[in-house]
Amino acid sequence: MLHLLYKFWRDHKAAAAVEMAWVGMFMGLMTLPFIDLADVTFTSMKLAAALNSSILYALKNPTDTAGMSTVVQRVSNFDASKLTVNAENFCECNGSEADCNSTCDAGIEKFMTINASFSRPLMFSYPGIDNPYLLSRQRTVRVQ
Repeated sequence: MLHLLYKFWRDHKAAAAVEMAWVGMFMGLMTLPFIDLADVTFTSMKLAAALNSSILYALKNPTDTAGMSTVVQRVSNFDASKLTVNAENFCECNGSEADCNSTCDAGIEKFMTINASFSRPLMFSYPGIDNPYLLSRQRTVRVQ
């Protein structure tokens, strides 16, 4: 019996298979954070594209802030409970903020700012990274 244990201990025929099993397991575990990162990046680009569409809508309908929020929701196709969209108008006179009803020598410039935030859950929790991960984007356009 002792001879069989010694023979088993000295046998290295399956060492490569065992090492490959360990390496494969660690490579698989190391891949999961990259999958999460890729999905967060894709979600961020999708949110940016939805905001760009909303800006195009704002150029046609500068006072319809509810419509801008609807455009972001429909284009992104995100869950409405995890998506927050805020649109607001502001005006400038000679580069500084001004009341939209005031007069200005150079003329009042009207702008629209649209902010969107999406709370995306991660597959796993990572140290130093909030779960769910909050993605935020902002776009500003001159509407008049």
